[in-house]
Amino acid sequence: METAAKELVLKKDEVEREIQELTAYLTAPGMPGLSGGLVDREGYPLADVDKIIAVRQARHRLACLQNDHKGLMAQIERELHTLHAVGKTPAEAASSAPAAACAASDESTAGWHLKKPIALIDQVSDSSPAHTAGLRPGDVLLRFGSVVHDGSSGGSASPWLGHIAQVVRDSEGREVALWVRRGENQHLRLILVPRPWAGRGLVGCHIVPLPVS
Repeated sequence: METAAKELVLKKDEVEREIQELTAYLTAPGMPGLSGGLVDREGYPLADVDKIIAVRQARHRLACLQNDHKGLMAQIERELHTLHAVGKTPAEAASSAPAAACAASDESTAGWHLKKPIALIDQVSDSSPAHTAGLRPGDVLLRFGSVVHDGSSGGSASPWLGHIAQVVRDSEGREVALWVRRGENQHLRLILVPRPWAGRGLVGCHIVPLPVS
């Protein structure tokens, strides 16, 4: 079971690397982007037939990889739940399958269940970086990169959203560690890579504030 989970994580990592490579290729200067008409940044149709073919192939490959990634994330989650069900602690499951979305270890999350939330994931767009990271609507953010509840509100009901936005801007193309609470008792460590995609922004999810105290 541990070997199966580990193999799935390796496959997921390979898929994510190729997704990043294709995204960088399609969003490079002079390229038409991840979707839409085959025109350059100035709106002129691409004249290079070879480039048009290459772009179509890259977009098709990217769509296939995004579907593969979605399936792998679901398989990894099932494997981790199975490991936990047969007596593995979350720490043991995480060490044998260091997935982007994994059950967090007891040691690494000591006390995190007591942390105050900073925001709520309200919506997640399909095939977005947030979706790729494993975020789901209803997830409660306990940490977003360096942003964590520090015990003060600064006189605002949503002091953390601006800090989260800054982390996203400063972390394009780089991994950002998230801690989330899912449901009543499940705590997860996720890895988000903010990047351009077919939709707006670099993340592809709607984050709403929570009352802080």
